[in-house]
Amino acid sequence: MNIDYSKRLEDREQEVKEEHIKYLEEHPELQQLMSDFLADILVEKPEDVIEFAIQFFSRISGHSDPTKEDEKDP
Repeated sequence: MNIDYSKRLEDREQEVKEEHIKYLEEHPELQQLMSDFLADILVEKPEDVIEFAIQFFSRISGHSDPTKEDEKDP
């Protein structure tokens, strides 16, 4: 890998890192949300992590589970 490419890659990595930090600073609720999610996963230890995530985020958003839509009674 040449030096110019390495420098550009390093610069881009720093730029992305700064963008991520800025976003997290603008959305402090994200840290609590992810902390709660991970804590629940570690306590519950679900077999199906994806289904658990769907249920978790559906529950906190107040939306019904989109995977269960066809199961509604007519």
